[in-house]
Amino acid sequence: MTEEASARAADARNRLDGLRQRAVQARRRLQEPVPPHLAARHTEAAALTERLILNAGRNMSLAFVGIFTTGKSLLASLLVGMARLLVVANVASTGNITRLVLRPAPAGTAPRLRSAQLSFLSRGTTAGMAAYLLDEIVGLVDKERLPYDFRALKGHRPVDEHDPARSDWSLLERTFGPLWTDSTLNLEIKQWATELFQLRDALGVGAGLLPTVPGNARVAIDPAHLDAAIRIGNSRVPPSAFPQAAVGLPLSAADLDDVAAIRAVLPLIHEVILEIALPQDLWSFGGLTVDLLDFPGLASDSLRDRYLSHAELGNSTVMVVVVDAKKPKQHDNTHLYTLLQQQRHLPAALVDSVVAVINRFDRLAAPARPARDLRELTESTDVAAALAIAGDLTRQRLDRVAVTSALAAATRTGFVPPDDKPEDAAAAVASLTDWGPTAEALATHCTGDAAVLATTLGGYRADGGVDHLRHLLARHLTGYGIDIWLGEAEAIAHRLDTLLTTLYPADPGPAASPTEQARLVALCDHAAAAHRTYLRRLAEIRQLDRLPYAPQGIVEAVRDEAARIVHDWPEWATTHESLVTRSSPEPTPADGLGGLFAEYEVDGVPEAKPVATTTAAFSGRYRTAASTLDTVADDLLRRALSGWTADLIADPDLRALADAEQDRHLLRARLLLRTPEQDVDTRLRFVESLYDPTLLAADPDAVPASAAGEPSPPDLVTRASARVERHAPFPLAANRALTWHEQARELTRARYYGGAEVSDDPIFLIRIRHDLVEALTRYACQRLQAELDLIHATVRRHLDRVGALLPAGEDLTLLISGQETRR
Repeated sequence: MTEEASARAADARNRLDGLRQRAVQARRRLQEPVPPHLAARHTEAAALTERLILNAGRNMSLAFVGIFTTGKSLLASLLVGMARLLVVANVASTGNITRLVLRPAPAGTAPRLRSAQLSFLSRGTTAGMAAYLLDEIVGLVDKERLPYDFRALKGHRPVDEHDPARSDWSLLERTFGPLWTDSTLNLEIKQWATELFQLRDALGVGAGLLPTVPGNARVAIDPAHLDAAIRIGNSRVPPSAFPQAAVGLPLSAADLDDVAAIRAVLPLIHEVILEIALPQDLWSFGGLTVDLLDFPGLASDSLRDRYLSHAELGNSTVMVVVVDAKKPKQHDNTHLYTLLQQQRHLPAALVDSVVAVINRFDRLAAPARPARDLRELTESTDVAAALAIAGDLTRQRLDRVAVTSALAAATRTGFVPPDDKPEDAAAAVASLTDWGPTAEALATHCTGDAAVLATTLGGYRADGGVDHLRHLLARHLTGYGIDIWLGEAEAIAHRLDTLLTTLYPADPGPAASPTEQARLVALCDHAAAAHRTYLRRLAEIRQLDRLPYAPQGIVEAVRDEAARIVHDWPEWATTHESLVTRSSPEPTPADGLGGLFAEYEVDGVPEAKPVATTTAAFSGRYRTAASTLDTVADDLLRRALSGWTADLIADPDLRALADAEQDRHLLRARLLLRTPEQDVDTRLRFVESLYDPTLLAADPDAVPASAAGEPSPPDLVTRASARVERHAPFPLAANRALTWHEQARELTRARYYGGAEVSDDPIFLIRIRHDLVEALTRYACQRLQAELDLIHATVRRHLDRVGALLPAGEDLTLLISGQETRR
């Protein structure tokens, strides 16, 4: 480890200590009262404070994850130089998260286990875990439509968070008891129910071990009993007979001095914590203490494992994903990233935190002749598959990929895991030599990713890749890791500082004079009355056909415009030319049908020229007309809304609020004593919007342009118009109103003309034109109503914000009082 890295690590630790002290001070500050409208910010600040205390006090961590039987536990043991430390088996064996706390020890010493402890779940976490297990069972029954009546279990919470010892399991026992020996009972449900009843039995004897606050209870145990605290064994196998409640005396921390007691409370253990004295010449992180977490297999069927692992993985700094070289499957890689990034302030940075380890590399046969490039190396489908999944996990960064054989590394230390045969161990050690020529060939002939892989294979050749993995993780943790560790805490602190500045200004200032107090109270009363008026009258602009302030109503105005547009189409001239017109009455504006209502005769016309037999002939014109009508309709809506607003702001309370300019200046001055200027201006802008005649013309939430020449934000009608469908359904379309098609033509001919051709008859064409006008009108009005719905919802949401920002009650008292009264 370089001096630069050590200095960087020390600086990060000092800065985190400072952030933790600031969080402790913020916790005390947050005990002071705040105005009601700031309650949500106060809640957020309190949550951030507790999170900052936890983050700033937490060590950087390496989270070893992957499906079961990939060798995570043996790798973790080898990395700290204690091959026999953790439970190792070729079946799922790790039943609790094991946290290795790696404390720096002098170089030249041997690594040693300083202490072994158990931490227990908090009462809240235990209740949450039981609820999660039960909800998953009920959810599976509903999803798969299984034949079990679990309706009574929906929302049931068996564990009493306040007194877990008094939890009521009777409903679960009555539900599952009769089903247990049924051979058709779903095995997954039976296993999950087994976990619930194991939790029941553990609470029966160990409820007193659960702390109220997470992390507050640790119990020292004999290191010889680690196997009992970690190994799953056959505990996940459902018993053949229904598990009746076990009876036993309550256990205390002092009772956990034997294997039986530890096994009895195993479901209540949160983590097994092993403190390791780690020599600096073996593995160093710049003098920092680092946590290495060995997780249960994430692909196991245990809901308890899933619940605890998912919660803790979100607190990890670097995620180390271990895959099996021969079976390079990884349980939902995308999901792993999601778990790592959950509730983080710097989720993007965490993408670079992942390291992939291809373990059991000894199972892959080395090339018969040394591979000189990646193409030759990946001719082996096994090697190609392993490198592909490692590339997926690390976003194609081979410098964050290690290849290891934990079996070979352990064998060379003199330890062969109990489940492995001596011949397998010998073959694993031989693999280190077999891969040597390829490592040398790649190093000699390649650059780029192939050269990186050559270094990785060289590390594998040396000792099974363990020491290379140590260097990779140390480099990664003191690089990306520190950035994530410190950056996450600083992001939380920055947000917390912003909230505290809003909640608690430096000097609330002196109390307002009696005259000023009266002015402020009167102003706030007018504002509250204006707000109520606005809310009451907002219902007037809810329905398009009831919207006032349009000369004949918007719907009729839209119909008139649609009729005018259709009447101007030149296609109708053909019909005029083919008819002998005796008189031409004035056009009817509502229909726009013009001279087609005139008397006519066809005598003397050698051949009538048909215009159309259906509306389909006008589809192009129709769509152009719909686009034109959009603009006209939006303008009608703007004018109607402007008229409504102009009438509304004449209300006495709104006028009084608008005229009280000096009182608004006084309100701003008082707010500035305890609120940042930006927040004050935002708050006043919302209050002043109540008498703004352009409220509905402009976006209520938009910030005014700060400099001349900047474009104004789009008005509310434009924004609403952009969010609704702008496709006019053609009247010929199926399943639409106002349809007109060939069948209608045939019916008309048969009914009125005895089979004569009707395509040149004006009544027939009048019907086509009428359908086109009505379809355009219907489309435009439906679109306007959709816009009006959005406008109404936007303004209502805006008024709700205004109501939250109006000074009232305790907020008004704090506003007019000074520091002495406030405290």
